[in-house]
Amino acid sequence: MWQDIDRRILACGTILTDDERSYVKAEGQVKAETARKLLAAFKGMLGAAGVTGEEILKSVLKISIPKKGKARVKKLLRAGFEAGFLEDMKRQPEPTEAQIAGVLQMLEALENSPSQVRRLLMQKVKELPHAPGGPRRKLTTTGKEIAACAEVISLHADLSHREALHRVALRHGMSDRTMYRVWRKHNPKRKE
Repeated sequence: MWQDIDRRILACGTILTDDERSYVKAEGQVKAETARKLLAAFKGMLGAAGVTGEEILKSVLKISIPKKGKARVKKLLRAGFEAGFLEDMKRQPEPTEAQIAGVLQMLEALENSPSQVRRLLMQKVKELPHAPGGPRRKLTTTGKEIAACAEVISLHADLSHREALHRVALRHGMSDRTMYRVWRKHNPKRKE
Protein backbone atom coordinates (compact mmCIF):
# COMPACT_ATOMS: atom_id res chain seq x y z
CA MET A 1 0.00 0.00 0.00
CA TRP A 2 2.72 2.49 0.96
CA GLN A 3 4.68 1.69 -2.18
CA ASP A 4 1.59 2.81 -4.09
CA ILE A 5 1.55 6.11 -2.17
CA ASP A 6 5.28 6.50 -2.72
CA ARG A 7 4.78 5.91 -6.45
CA ARG A 8 2.02 8.52 -6.51
CA ILE A 9 4.20 11.09 -4.78
CA LEU A 10 7.06 10.53 -7.20
CA ALA A 11 4.72 10.73 -10.16
CA CYS A 12 2.82 13.75 -8.88
CA GLY A 13 5.29 16.56 -9.40
CA THR A 14 3.15 18.19 -12.06
CA ILE A 15 -0.05 16.20 -12.06
CA LEU A 16 -3.48 17.70 -11.70
CA THR A 17 -3.25 19.90 -14.77
CA ASP A 18 -6.50 21.37 -16.09
CA ASP A 19 -6.73 18.61 -18.71
CA GLU A 20 -6.41 15.92 -16.07
CA ARG A 21 -8.90 17.62 -13.76
CA SER A 22 -11.54 17.60 -16.45
CA TYR A 23 -11.51 13.85 -16.94
CA VAL A 24 -14.59 12.28 -18.43
CA LYS A 25 -16.76 10.78 -15.74
CA ALA A 26 -16.99 7.02 -16.25
CA GLU A 27 -20.00 5.07 -15.08
CA GLY A 28 -20.11 4.99 -11.29
CA GLN A 29 -17.18 7.35 -10.66
CA VAL A 30 -17.21 10.42 -8.47
CA LYS A 31 -17.31 13.61 -10.51
CA ALA A 32 -14.13 15.69 -10.44
CA GLU A 33 -16.05 18.65 -9.01
CA THR A 34 -17.42 16.52 -6.15
CA ALA A 35 -13.98 15.08 -5.39
CA ARG A 36 -12.39 18.55 -5.27
CA LYS A 37 -15.20 19.84 -3.03
CA LEU A 38 -14.68 16.95 -0.58
CA LEU A 39 -10.90 17.39 -0.72
CA ALA A 40 -11.21 21.10 0.12
CA ALA A 41 -13.51 20.31 3.07
CA PHE A 42 -11.17 17.56 4.30
CA LYS A 43 -8.11 19.83 4.05
CA GLY A 44 -10.02 22.57 5.90
CA MET A 45 -10.88 20.16 8.70
CA LEU A 46 -7.26 19.01 8.98
CA GLY A 47 -6.02 22.60 8.86
CA ALA A 48 -8.31 23.57 11.74
CA ALA A 49 -6.75 20.76 13.77
CA GLY A 50 -3.27 21.99 12.88
CA VAL A 51 -2.45 19.05 10.61
CA THR A 52 -1.63 19.19 6.92
CA GLY A 53 -1.74 16.56 4.22
CA GLU A 54 2.01 16.95 3.79
CA GLU A 55 2.55 16.12 7.46
CA ILE A 56 0.39 13.02 7.16
CA LEU A 57 2.34 11.75 4.15
CA LYS A 58 5.64 12.70 5.77
CA SER A 59 4.81 10.62 8.83
CA VAL A 60 3.35 7.72 6.85
CA LEU A 61 6.34 7.52 4.52
CA LYS A 62 8.74 8.11 7.45
CA ILE A 63 10.82 10.68 5.62
CA SER A 64 12.59 13.74 6.89
CA ILE A 65 12.48 16.89 4.84
CA PRO A 66 15.97 18.23 4.07
CA LYS A 67 16.61 21.90 4.77
CA LYS A 68 17.79 22.46 1.22
CA GLY A 69 14.82 22.29 -1.15
CA LYS A 70 12.28 22.14 1.69
CA ALA A 71 9.67 24.15 -0.23
CA ARG A 72 9.96 21.86 -3.25
CA VAL A 73 9.56 18.70 -1.14
CA LYS A 74 6.56 20.16 0.70
CA LYS A 75 4.98 21.09 -2.63
CA LEU A 76 5.59 17.56 -3.90
CA LEU A 77 4.07 16.05 -0.74
CA ARG A 78 1.05 18.35 -1.01
CA ALA A 79 0.54 17.35 -4.66
CA GLY A 80 0.92 13.69 -3.74
CA PHE A 81 -1.63 13.96 -0.94
CA GLU A 82 -4.16 15.72 -3.15
CA ALA A 83 -3.58 13.38 -6.08
CA GLY A 84 -3.90 10.31 -3.89
CA PHE A 85 -7.14 11.61 -2.38
CA LEU A 86 -8.58 12.46 -5.79
CA GLU A 87 -7.42 9.15 -7.27
CA ASP A 88 -9.11 7.23 -4.45
CA MET A 89 -12.26 9.28 -4.92
CA LYS A 90 -12.35 8.38 -8.64
CA ARG A 91 -12.68 4.71 -7.69
CA GLN A 92 -15.77 5.35 -5.56
CA PRO A 93 -19.35 5.50 -6.87
CA GLU A 94 -20.92 8.96 -7.17
CA PRO A 95 -22.66 9.80 -3.86
CA THR A 96 -26.11 11.28 -3.72
CA GLU A 97 -26.60 14.96 -2.93
CA ALA A 98 -27.80 14.01 0.58
CA GLN A 99 -24.64 11.95 1.20
CA ILE A 100 -22.41 14.79 -0.01
CA ALA A 101 -24.26 17.27 2.19
CA GLY A 102 -23.94 14.94 5.18
CA VAL A 103 -20.19 14.46 4.69
CA LEU A 104 -19.62 18.20 4.16
CA GLN A 105 -21.68 18.99 7.26
CA MET A 106 -19.68 16.48 9.32
CA LEU A 107 -16.35 17.87 8.06
CA GLU A 108 -17.52 21.43 8.77
CA ALA A 109 -18.53 20.43 12.31
CA LEU A 110 -15.11 18.84 12.84
CA GLU A 111 -13.45 21.95 11.40
CA ASN A 112 -15.29 24.11 13.92
CA SER A 113 -14.17 21.94 16.82
CA PRO A 114 -10.49 21.06 16.37
CA SER A 115 -10.33 19.63 19.87
CA GLN A 116 -12.75 16.91 18.77
CA VAL A 117 -10.52 16.12 15.79
CA ARG A 118 -7.48 15.87 18.05
CA ARG A 119 -9.39 13.66 20.49
CA LEU A 120 -10.58 11.42 17.64
CA LEU A 121 -7.08 11.20 16.18
CA MET A 122 -5.54 10.38 19.55
CA GLN A 123 -8.16 7.66 20.11
CA LYS A 124 -7.43 6.12 16.71
CA VAL A 125 -3.67 6.30 17.33
CA LYS A 126 -4.12 4.28 20.51
CA GLU A 127 -6.07 1.63 18.56
CA LEU A 128 -3.27 1.13 16.02
CA PRO A 129 -1.00 -1.88 16.54
CA HIS A 130 2.42 -1.12 17.98
CA ALA A 131 5.50 -1.34 15.80
CA PRO A 132 6.92 -4.86 15.82
CA GLY A 133 10.20 -5.12 17.65
CA GLY A 134 13.18 -7.25 16.91
CA PRO A 135 14.15 -8.95 13.68
CA ARG A 136 11.50 -10.39 11.39
CA ARG A 137 10.63 -14.03 11.87
CA LYS A 138 12.55 -16.30 9.53
CA LEU A 139 10.09 -19.20 9.56
CA THR A 140 6.66 -17.72 10.10
CA THR A 141 4.67 -20.87 10.81
CA THR A 142 5.16 -24.15 12.61
CA GLY A 143 4.63 -25.92 9.30
CA LYS A 144 7.61 -24.11 7.79
CA GLU A 145 9.71 -24.97 10.84
CA ILE A 146 8.83 -28.64 10.48
CA ALA A 147 9.62 -28.49 6.76
CA ALA A 148 13.04 -26.99 7.55
CA CYS A 149 13.66 -29.81 10.03
CA ALA A 150 12.70 -32.31 7.33
CA GLU A 151 15.27 -30.69 5.03
CA VAL A 152 17.90 -31.20 7.73
CA ILE A 153 16.93 -34.85 8.07
CA SER A 154 17.13 -35.35 4.30
CA LEU A 155 20.66 -33.89 4.28
CA HIS A 156 21.85 -36.19 7.11
CA ALA A 157 22.62 -38.94 4.60
CA ASP A 158 25.31 -36.87 2.88
CA LEU A 159 26.44 -34.34 5.51
CA SER A 160 27.17 -34.07 9.19
CA HIS A 161 24.41 -32.74 11.40
CA ARG A 162 26.16 -29.40 11.84
CA GLU A 163 26.72 -28.96 8.09
CA ALA A 164 23.09 -29.93 7.36
CA LEU A 165 21.86 -27.31 9.84
CA HIS A 166 24.21 -24.75 8.28
CA ARG A 167 22.96 -25.37 4.72
CA VAL A 168 19.28 -25.21 5.69
CA ALA A 169 19.94 -22.04 7.70
CA LEU A 170 21.57 -20.42 4.66
CA ARG A 171 18.68 -21.48 2.45
CA HIS A 172 16.17 -19.82 4.80
CA GLY A 173 18.26 -16.72 5.51
CA MET A 174 18.87 -17.30 9.21
CA SER A 175 21.79 -17.96 11.48
CA ASP A 176 22.99 -21.44 12.35
CA ARG A 177 21.99 -20.83 15.94
CA THR A 178 18.41 -19.94 14.99
CA MET A 179 18.15 -23.08 12.87
CA TYR A 180 19.53 -25.10 15.78
CA ARG A 181 16.81 -23.65 18.06
CA VAL A 182 14.13 -24.62 15.53
CA TRP A 183 15.65 -28.11 15.32
CA ARG A 184 15.68 -28.48 19.14
CA LYS A 185 12.10 -27.24 19.35
CA HIS A 186 10.81 -29.99 17.05
CA ASN A 187 13.41 -32.71 17.79
CA PRO A 188 14.12 -32.69 21.53
CA LYS A 189 16.99 -34.76 22.92
CA ARG A 190 16.01 -38.24 23.96
CA LYS A 191 16.44 -39.07 27.63
CA GLU A 192 18.15 -42.38 28.18
